[in-house]
Amino acid sequence: MKHRLCPLFISISIVIFMAMSLGSVLSAVEPPAPDDRPCVTGTCLVAPDVLAITIAARSVIPGSVVDYAPVAGDEVASAPGEGGQAIVTLTRGGAAIGELVGSGAKRQLITTARVRGEALRTEAADQAANYTVSSSDDPVYAHGLMPRAVHRKSKPIDYDPAHPPARHVVFLRLPHPLVEGRSYRIDCAALGLQQQRIDLRNDTRTTRSLAVHTSQIGYRVDDPVKRGYLSIWLGPSAGAPGSGPGGGAFSYPEGLTFHLLDDASGAVVFTGAVEMAKRASEPESPVQKMNFNGTNVLRMDFSAFAQPGRYRVHVAGIGCGYPFAIDDGSATWEHAFLVQMRGFFHQRSGIALGPPFTTFVKPRDHHPDDGVEIMRSAHAAGIWADQPGDEKHLQRSLREQATSERATDAWGGYHDAGDWNPRRITHLRATMAMLEIADLFPAFAARLRLDIPQDRPVPDLFNEALFEIDCFRRMQTSDGGIGYGLETVGDPVGATVSWHTRMQPVYQAAPDAGSSWIYAAAAARAARLLRPHDAAVAAIYAESATKAMTWAEAEFARQAAASKRTTANLQWTARDHRNLAALEMLRLTRDRRWHDVFREDTVITRDHPALFDWLKASQSDAAFAYAIADATLTDAVVRARAIQGLVLLADAARTFADGNAFDIASDNPYRPHCFGFYSLPNCGHVALRAYHVTGDARHLATGVCACQFSSGANPDNLVFTTGLGANPIRNPLKLDARISGQAAPAGITVYGIEDHVNHPGTWSYWILPMIDSVMHPGYRTWPVTESYTDTYLFIPVNEFTTDIWFESVWTWGYLAARPPVR
Repeated sequence: MKHRLCPLFISISIVIFMAMSLGSVLSAVEPPAPDDRPCVTGTCLVAPDVLAITIAARSVIPGSVVDYAPVAGDEVASAPGEGGQAIVTLTRGGAAIGELVGSGAKRQLITTARVRGEALRTEAADQAANYTVSSSDDPVYAHGLMPRAVHRKSKPIDYDPAHPPARHVVFLRLPHPLVEGRSYRIDCAALGLQQQRIDLRNDTRTTRSLAVHTSQIGYRVDDPVKRGYLSIWLGPSAGAPGSGPGGGAFSYPEGLTFHLLDDASGAVVFTGAVEMAKRASEPESPVQKMNFNGTNVLRMDFSAFAQPGRYRVHVAGIGCGYPFAIDDGSATWEHAFLVQMRGFFHQRSGIALGPPFTTFVKPRDHHPDDGVEIMRSAHAAGIWADQPGDEKHLQRSLREQATSERATDAWGGYHDAGDWNPRRITHLRATMAMLEIADLFPAFAARLRLDIPQDRPVPDLFNEALFEIDCFRRMQTSDGGIGYGLETVGDPVGATVSWHTRMQPVYQAAPDAGSSWIYAAAAARAARLLRPHDAAVAAIYAESATKAMTWAEAEFARQAAASKRTTANLQWTARDHRNLAALEMLRLTRDRRWHDVFREDTVITRDHPALFDWLKASQSDAAFAYAIADATLTDAVVRARAIQGLVLLADAARTFADGNAFDIASDNPYRPHCFGFYSLPNCGHVALRAYHVTGDARHLATGVCACQFSSGANPDNLVFTTGLGANPIRNPLKLDARISGQAAPAGITVYGIEDHVNHPGTWSYWILPMIDSVMHPGYRTWPVTESYTDTYLFIPVNEFTTDIWFESVWTWGYLAARPPVR
């Protein structure tokens, strides 16, 4: 139920999962009560003569996981689910109550969630005749006037298969602008809302407008870029067909100015011009050659302002954006970094989560001591380009080659995504990012407090990194080999939680050279960096890394000799993993033979190296590690070419950012706009690595720009990480939270917006009937940059995998820890 490499690898079990489980878990509808009518949650201007009314309709009342207390007359029924997993349902008093999980004293009841409330009367909401705007102190509106036209855009804001809650924004195009400081009343009784009339005091200096988009993370005083954006897409007008994005485009007049206001006093501290960033008619991508916003986007730049404080951007006659801080230290970016780090802690497997470290409660899961069946498999992941590597093949092969030997120390690591399988070796990419921040800024890493258990007497950032590394170290064979990780066949079915997993057995993959290279790089980096903190602990990981690398090289040589192959026949990613592992072994051991292995397949021995070349090389991680390595270990010419390659990538990211409205960076114009493209500071690390090795402020500026969209400076004013900013997403696909009735914990960054025009995740579009039952216009006609739906079960949008978080770890960590600009 997740995307790892390609949508084609997604199991059809997603559909079964939705139909069999969540349909029954979230299908009950409570009868409406008087206070269940739709409610106005906000009113603002998006232009002096365009009034926006935000209406929330329906809500989900979550279920829960409670200890099962039998009641006389309870009826318990069992039915086979996918893969023979039994789904046990409880009926009490003739009504379905939920599902029973576990056994004996640990048996628990998962109660049914339900939806309550009334839907908005959209037909009434779309009619201009159902609104009258009047005023007691604006003579133009003294006798009440109807709007000239009504536009509406609606989105689901939570999941229910039949009655999804929704947020509707109704735009009233007024016959005259509203006057600053005057009071207005909007009569709208025909809509059936809790409020038959809405009172508005038009003070745009204190009212947040949907049209003003600003970062909710904030800035450092010496960040070279600070900017907000102004845009609004209105959606179709009443009576128009379900028109596409062009139908709601809005153009602001030229010559607008904006003000930066002190958030406490309201004093103007900076004034600037509102400038066109990109017109709706202008393409934003050299590849797709289309505009992704459906409306004009304007830019408001206040980069020259460098005074610490808390501020908000104001556009006269329109309103303000969310407030943000400008800090004279690292607090803004450090807070973002710490929130993302909480996500890793909340994804931990094999331990219990709860107070005092977090309010999110999860009993211990997937631990062999609790009876979870974990079996060793003889299947090892392939390393050669002609070997299949998709998820279905892996799962099937693990089961077919399973042995009768139980693994007794296979636990830990991170839940891969919204569910808990697999715990795979590629999660270590995020771990490598943590360690690289510690490498670049040791004092920063030493003082960080992550509020996590102290497993070892080393700084918290290392403890988090080692928690993931240890999952694989425990599974290391006596001769050093490391396998892909732990995996099940299929995905969770029914209303289930990780500590009552039905997905058994879990299979432990046999060791392979590719996984061993990935592990060796992480363990070697950890060992080198741990030496100043605890030499004995460092020695444990140094020995483990050396064993893994030695085994991988021997296994690679054995297979190459047997099949008459060379490194040229490796999967391109496996070749890159070997390349980076050799470099980290060189930095750990200072043994020059690893430099020779590194040079075998590095691209940085060439002039103007292409550090990313699809299906050939992805070596920016290795190039940066080489560039910052001890100069006595490296070759000066090769090091210069590594820097050259890093700058080429950063320049490409800057060129892409310059070509789109919201300054989104990408070092590859062909990269699909999905799976983190919009929700993460995409390619921030690419730009900041170039800055680190050159000191060129252009690259620092690109790195900051890369953070804007994902941190709230977007058409939805959303932050795509739970618990971060004033308006974060709230319904990621995290089963343990959803099924147990808990709010999603902090630090979950979702895949986010998908480019439904050029790269639609049609394999997941079984959910579109639910989404389009309230979404207006239909999902696939929305502008791409505003198409996110916070609906929990839209997999390519609401799910995530922990390895994609390397981008936020690296970028936010670097921006927090970097020294001041001189």
